Amino acid sequence: MKPDARNTPLTIPYDEIIMLHDQPYDESTEDELYNITIAEELGDVISTTGIKTTMMPFNDDTISILAKKKQAGENFAIFNLVENVDRKPEWQPRAMEALEKLGVPFTGTDTGTLLACDADKFRMKELLQSQNLPTPPYATRNYTKPLYENPGKWLVKSAIYHGSFNVKQENVSEDPAYLLQLMQRYEDEFGGLWFADRYLPGREFFIGMIGMRGEDPELLPETELTFDADYYSNGKLPFLTEDAKWEEPDDAHKTVGARYGELAPDSELRLKMEALATRSWHALGLGGYARIDFRLDEAEQPCILEVNTNPYLAIIDDSYIYQPAARAGLTVADVLTKIILCANPAR
Repeated sequence: MKPDARNTPLTIPYDEIIMLHDQPYDESTEDELYNITIAEELGDVISTTGIKTTMMPFNDDTISILAKKKQAGENFAIFNLVENVDRKPEWQPRAMEALEKLGVPFTGTDTGTLLACDADKFRMKELLQSQNLPTPPYATRNYTKPLYENPGKWLVKSAIYHGSFNVKQENVSEDPAYLLQLMQRYEDEFGGLWFADRYLPGREFFIGMIGMRGEDPELLPETELTFDADYYSNGKLPFLTEDAKWEEPDDAHKTVGARYGELAPDSELRLKMEALATRSWHALGLGGYARIDFRLDEAEQPCILEVNTNPYLAIIDDSYIYQPAARAGLTVADVLTKIILCANPAR
């Protein structure tokens, strides 16, 4: 199956798709429970293709049910949407490990790739550097030298949390002492490793990819973030903070927009980002679906901010997957079908 064969009708080769989501708890927050809403929404779309969809939380009972279904020879696949295990994002790989042990097909990345990329963004940057892929310099409390060798603005962020968690305007500074102090404070308050990325002043782009490991992926048209010039003045920097990404009382999220597929097909910038996206896909052993986040440096050259395996797939929010896909003539059902066709371990 070539995932970019757009002129060929795509058929899901399973009788049932199980929408695997986070286990809800009495103490689960509204944000955590939204994971279940996403699973329901995507399941509704998949069911329009004529395939049965079933909701299941990730827990020991579900794993037993899946094992019995496999032993019975049932033809099913897992649409893996698990983000937290026991409400801990750092335990997300346990879901993939359990599915791999069962030997059932599941969407998205495998355990090893998740651990190398999403589970630790700091280690992902090390991997990018080892493959000669451009990414901003970084520093930690135990690796401070870059802060002093590269004067200028730096941005503090988490290595394990996603969704621009606790990314604020105040996280940017040119003062190494302040940056190190902030990393320490956030590690004490939220846990996990926090690091500083060199802040890049240029435009910001995303490129989504779908495909099988070892094959060139299908590249979706680029997304470019736009920032309201009036709001991002008086010292505010145009980058995606937590408030700007999610709906907050101060309406900061309304100041960030997006445009899709507006770079010319032969644009030098578009071709560079597409080449880097494909190189990253192969260098990091990606498979399933992924999104590469780029930002331009002072010389207007694209640098890789992050590699997102299993990126956000909510329909009603701006996922930066469906909207650019629509510019390529793909519906939400088309995108989800392509993702299912690239499921582990079938690939």
